[in-house]
Amino acid sequence: MTAVPANPPTTNLDAALAYARRGWRVIPIPPGKKHPGISAWQREGTTDEAKIRHWWSQAPTHGIGIVCGPESGLWVLDIDNANGKQGDESLLELLDAYGPLPQTFKVITGIGGHHLYFAWPDGYEVRNDQSGRLGADLDIRGEGGQVLAPPTIHPNGRPYEREVSSPDALAEAPGWLL
Repeated sequence: MTAVPANPPTTNLDAALAYARRGWRVIPIPPGKKHPGISAWQREGTTDEAKIRHWWSQAPTHGIGIVCGPESGLWVLDIDNANGKQGDESLLELLDAYGPLPQTFKVITGIGGHHLYFAWPDGYEVRNDQSGRLGADLDIRGEGGQVLAPPTIHPNGRPYEREVSSPDALAEAPGWLL
């Protein structure tokens, strides 16, 4: 995996290109939205620089979505804490039962939750799941899912931000999480 640059990108286009260089398929997200502004986004997500430049030259304020799945080489654990949700507490219960998670690329969401990015596991199918199967307010963004990425602005006006202390690399998730 390619490391995130030491100096963070300054524009959404720069950030989209940096993610694409990591092999992460990107999609444009209209301002004030959390969902892609293109149809067939699961298929249209791309690492193609020309296509990315075209999208963001047409709409430079669009945010960035990362298409999760094997083609991007990642899946995301979405920990939701907004408005009384209990993602952190649910995760702590799992950690108490199974042990710690490895350090991995981490994003603070616009509502104060967290996205933990993990390397796509060989031999496993990680599907998008919002059922709470792992615990209350813990979602999986796997095949068929997407996440907003820094510096995208959440509809509430707050940006998604990379956790400064998180590593550049994506860790492999422990078997119990898969």
